[in-house]
Amino acid sequence: MAPPSAKPDQKVSISGPMDYDTLMGVVGEFGLYQRFVYFSMCVFTILGANQSLSMVFTAAVPDHWCKVPELQNTSLPLEVIKNLSLPRVTSGGEERYSQCKVYDLNYADIVKNEKTMEVITGDRNATDQIECQHGWIYDTSIYKSTIVTDVSIMCDKKKTYL
Repeated sequence: MAPPSAKPDQKVSISGPMDYDTLMGVVGEFGLYQRFVYFSMCVFTILGANQSLSMVFTAAVPDHWCKVPELQNTSLPLEVIKNLSLPRVTSGGEERYSQCKVYDLNYADIVKNEKTMEVITGDRNATDQIECQHGWIYDTSIYKSTIVTDVSIMCDKKKTYL
């Protein structure tokens, strides 16, 4: 059965079961209304995708380490400051600096007496370690600011929020 061709001002009567081709002949193929619905759905889909994917960038957790205020305004290079104040941990088979703990040392005395890490001897693993007391320093080479860095959702807080 050939689909009836209907003109806009003409009524079409179909009796019996309709197949898809017959229905599309009556309704019209891809007209103005179908285009409107399609492009409206595309706009909302794109906006929704942007909202969902933005979390990849805004909630990123950059590399971070404990801040030691006494060591911040010294001329020591960053690597020396990290080596002096941060314990080493093994994570995922690779050794890196701890992001949540710092050695419990008198850093003001170390800076005052101009000691460096070469002067401080002994077993570093035996030195007491404490949680970060003064916040964190963030690596801003990739992300300047994220939700995680703005609210300081690190270490023990990470389990609560993330």
